[in-house]
Amino acid sequence: MCVARLLAGVSSGETGPTVSPAVREETLPQLFERVAADAPDRVAQRYKGDVYDRSLVDAGVVDPAPAGAYASLTYADLRHVVRRLAAGLRALGLAPGDRVAIVAETRMEWAHVDFATLAAGGVVTAAYPGSSPDRLGALLADADPTLVVVGGTAEVDALETLGDDVVTDGHPAVDDATGPTAVVTMDAVAETGTLGARADADPDGDVDPDVDVYTLGDVYERGERRFDADQYRALVEAVAPDDLASLVYTSGTTGRPKGVRLTHAAFRANVAQCLDRLGGDANDDGLWLDADSTALSVLPLTHVFERTMGHYLVFGAGGTVAYAEGPKTLAADLSLVQPTMASGVPRIYEKLFAGVADPDAEAATRAAFGGNIDWLVSGGGALSPSLCAASHDVGIPILEGYGLTETAPVVSVNAPTDPAVGTIGSPVADTQVAIDERVSGDIDPRTRDGDDPVGELLADRLQFRRDLDRAVGLVRVLLVVVLVVLLGLV
Repeated sequence: MCVARLLAGVSSGETGPTVSPAVREETLPQLFERVAADAPDRVAQRYKGDVYDRSLVDAGVVDPAPAGAYASLTYADLRHVVRRLAAGLRALGLAPGDRVAIVAETRMEWAHVDFATLAAGGVVTAAYPGSSPDRLGALLADADPTLVVVGGTAEVDALETLGDDVVTDGHPAVDDATGPTAVVTMDAVAETGTLGARADADPDGDVDPDVDVYTLGDVYERGERRFDADQYRALVEAVAPDDLASLVYTSGTTGRPKGVRLTHAAFRANVAQCLDRLGGDANDDGLWLDADSTALSVLPLTHVFERTMGHYLVFGAGGTVAYAEGPKTLAADLSLVQPTMASGVPRIYEKLFAGVADPDAEAATRAAFGGNIDWLVSGGGALSPSLCAASHDVGIPILEGYGLTETAPVVSVNAPTDPAVGTIGSPVADTQVAIDERVSGDIDPRTRDGDDPVGELLADRLQFRRDLDRAVGLVRVLLVVVLVVLLGLV
């Protein structure tokens, strides 16, 4: 990516502060368990009624939310669900290192499945609901998940249209994909035919090799019967920081989507880096992300930006995540939730600010965003400097940042205090950036800003070097093995 504006206050080669080494050794399930243990009665999630036919509600696991209003789960509630789902996923055949594909909208159950999979030692991958059959089939064949977790009937139908490509070998993308052993729906759905009927007769029986369909409520009930606290703790402790946490697929705009391998350490380090930049404590003025913060999540959790900024980061701070019904109801959901923060892309902010009757009136604008907004974070594209400046003028600053899927994802972001409008902020901790001016000829000269260097943004981070060292070490081991074999043949 070429950038025409250097990060605020950064010289080429500058490195941010250092994150504690202890943080880098904590995995995502360990982070979740620690936060839940610290404040079990604090609200972790808020979910809206009459949006989904939730199977966890049907199973009596969570209470139904009132129509058009929000209900809540505490951290103790969330931990209880996650632990049982982890046991239930294991009962369906999930083993450490196996992949779970999530094909669903952004909703509270997405977080349940994510944390449960990671606690069980699994790897999360995801696809956008509504993806074309070719794209969905290619992703499933490449990731080769043991389980596929979908939102509801529409996604089950989409899997059915793939036919043998989702359940057998032979997809053109990958020759050795074996296909999932089961499909799990977050919603209550009727029995399906081509993927196999749901196994109601014997809930403790073996998984049908013809790919049975279960509801998340079914999985919870299996886990409730099989849950053992000591076994769960052993599973969580067995997960290592350098273990793979997620395969995140790129957009595919320049070719076939590629799976980016992100470890627990990569996500955990980026959470710490973002908390260092955006987080505060009891002595701060309230404009920081902390346990009293409420985030409204609307972007796809399939994308690594929301996965980190609106999911791991908020839970890591002990805050609350509320789930918007969708982009079309965002204005109403802002009013209902009254969040203190949200993450979004420029087009969302353009629509929201355009919908305010008098965008220059601070009171009216704040009311349109629920009345409690401290700040917003923007990524995924260039934000208009004039819109950014206008947001600051009315007391709802948009903090622009920059990142990549490969960096899990935040490279830089403005801080709530003293943000620099029109820039993407300074690099977060443990991140070194440089501008490669050799490619500056590709940039429109009209975008140049004085004497600032212009070119391609390069980023380096301790985690990148750890991953590289591990890869180099593996190559060395393979070379030694090959050498020993060759010597044995001589």
